[in-house]
Amino acid sequence: MIVRCVGALFAVLTVLWAQPGPFNRVLHPFDIQREDGRPSQRPFLGGYNTPRIQWSDYNDDALPDLFLQEHDDYVTLYLNTGSRTQPRLQWFDDDVFGIRTGAWFRLADVDNDGDDDLFCAGDDQTIRYFMRRDSDYVEASNGLMDDEGALILSELTSIPAFYDIDCDGDKDMFLGRQTGTITFYEHTGAYDNAGVPIYHFVMDNWQDIQIIGGGRPLPKSGLLHGANSLTFGDLNNDNAAEMIYGDFFSQSLYYFTNTGRCDSARMERTMDSYPPETPLLTSGFNAPSLFDVDGDGDLDLFATVLGGAFSLSQSLNSNFYYMENIGSAAQPEHIILSDNYLDVFDMGNECVPAVYDLDDDGDPDWILGNQTETIASSSHGQALVYRNTGSASKPVMRYDPSLTIDTDNIYNCAPEIFDLDDDGDPDMLMGRSNGKLAYFENQGRADNPLFVRITTKYMDIDVGSRSVPRLADWDGDGDADLCIGEFDGLLNFYENTGDPQTPQFKAIVLPVAGYQARGCAYPAFYDWDADGDPDLIVGFDQGEVQFFECTPEQDTLFHRVDVLNLRPARKTAPFIYDWDNDGDGDLLIGTQGGGLFAWEAGTPTAIVAPAYTPTPQNITLSEGWPNPFNGRIQFSLTIKRTAHVAASIYDVNGRRMISLYDAARQSPGQRVFQWDGRNRLGQSVASGIYWLVVHSGRQIQSRKIVYIK
Repeated sequence: MIVRCVGALFAVLTVLWAQPGPFNRVLHPFDIQREDGRPSQRPFLGGYNTPRIQWSDYNDDALPDLFLQEHDDYVTLYLNTGSRTQPRLQWFDDDVFGIRTGAWFRLADVDNDGDDDLFCAGDDQTIRYFMRRDSDYVEASNGLMDDEGALILSELTSIPAFYDIDCDGDKDMFLGRQTGTITFYEHTGAYDNAGVPIYHFVMDNWQDIQIIGGGRPLPKSGLLHGANSLTFGDLNNDNAAEMIYGDFFSQSLYYFTNTGRCDSARMERTMDSYPPETPLLTSGFNAPSLFDVDGDGDLDLFATVLGGAFSLSQSLNSNFYYMENIGSAAQPEHIILSDNYLDVFDMGNECVPAVYDLDDDGDPDWILGNQTETIASSSHGQALVYRNTGSASKPVMRYDPSLTIDTDNIYNCAPEIFDLDDDGDPDMLMGRSNGKLAYFENQGRADNPLFVRITTKYMDIDVGSRSVPRLADWDGDGDADLCIGEFDGLLNFYENTGDPQTPQFKAIVLPVAGYQARGCAYPAFYDWDADGDPDLIVGFDQGEVQFFECTPEQDTLFHRVDVLNLRPARKTAPFIYDWDNDGDGDLLIGTQGGGLFAWEAGTPTAIVAPAYTPTPQNITLSEGWPNPFNGRIQFSLTIKRTAHVAASIYDVNGRRMISLYDAARQSPGQRVFQWDGRNRLGQSVASGIYWLVVHSGRQIQSRKIVYIK
């Protein structure tokens, strides 16, 4: 397998539409500013929740470029267009390798030819190896083996490291284990006939290191091991490499001093929190990376936050730490300069946009919803207001905390702004994680709104989980009808049988031709063909955006006309409006990463057809029976090939109630799961809606459950 590298420096992504377009992706069409007016340097990159990074020279210009993986299978490249001492990073490609890299990747020159080769996760914890040959990555092994012919396995939750620890001129391999130990493979200096480096297994407990627990107070289960990531570098200028280690159960970093020699390491754990003066403190599972990013001769430190055992919400948009070494090559002193190194616009987890002229000044403003506050022990999501302080043709979106919206006990905030009572000012509906809607009446004015929460169970509408409401008059009777996306990817339609002043929404069946549910549906409406009726746009969990033309003269009201594939983005929430006031609708898309993408309507300069190979389906999950239930509910699961399988019950807020099954290597066949309505403590849960979620590799299937006591 040969993977071609992208050749152009500044790529323009364009998708050509039969009807609603074309759209060109733009990286900085206008500024998004903080409250104090400071702009985000990279406002439309979609945000990051769990970035995994590495520095490497991609284009042979002697400048380090940044590789970043946010989602399994995709690696984004930022090219360094600055200098060795002052890097300037330019987004280049969201799928730079063009292969499915799995849960992790590593770049290392293991054949000593002067360029970095690629290692990445394979099936069933194997390791794939690609040799860099000029501008190509050539697959040389889809299951790396040692010198005795045994497969080398790397846990998907841990990230390997490659470093010449014995100073013999080639890079050895270190595999962190969830047992808290490190498996060591020595590079023998030899290669097989295909050019694959040959590694020799040395030991499973390198240096007798065992990481147990760590960080702030642990959960009650006591001493714990976890997923991990490690990096090496000579931090005291003695030619022997130190090691920095991040663990799932540590909110900081472990520091190991090498008291041995270059050819004979001896690691001593000297710090459990690093840096020593002002330690890194996050939600846990910090992935460290030592690299001299400013070219001053000493190693700086980066750490990205991959989740951890503590409050994940606090690290949702503070997850890419840069710690400059202001000491020296012999006496390091790392200080934290940034928790968002790329300075991307990022609201945390998920971003659902709504657009409306909130202050009646002739230009559109934003309300952006997210899943949860970006603080420890978050109790609700947020809906934040961004005012347009520029103009209708040259917007500048600035955060305005003066207009507050009460989202207490509301998660997965999905705002929709509309004059629901026909009094001349905007009101608001808000989707919720539990499938219901909150209603906010504007008790202020059209130019100075005051959104007052009236109810969190608007008209007793309930679509099950993750409601995303949008209003549009698709039947042309002069009042707004309601469409609600939901967790399963379905659309729920409600006809307004009332009037513009007193709406009454009645559930109806409205077929949509060509509709393909892709999980977590995010609808929007815009009349892109200017025929007087609202066309439909739907984003999905897996990064698709589907376009449907409204055709009231036909039996089916909406017909699909095109699809935009935004992988690796997830949970794409579209909103179309004319942000540059040139007469056509531009595309604003919120993402799971908490940020935004911008696609401008215009004439295309290139056509890029993103390729995607779907993962073969390994599991088939039945519906539950009986459902609703008040005793036990049963599911049948068919497994096609040996793989990791895990099944858990979640409530509508995404909290795991209980793990029903977890097998590292489940053989093919049929399995039956039952749930008796109890949580992991044996307590009976409250009546309501729950979800069975089954994972197998990257495949996820879910079923809605209704529990009645």
